[in-house]
Amino acid sequence: NCMGFNYRMKQIIFETTGVPTIQSNALVARVLKELV
Repeated sequence: NCMGFNYRMKQIIFETTGVPTIQSNALVARVLKELV
């Protein structure tokens, strides 16, 4: 959850625009996972 941007909001944006979104906390977690 990044500044009120939760999973449901991510889904709403995708359904409305058809454009995938990336949450910053998910991006950081993915990068850290790759580094470890």
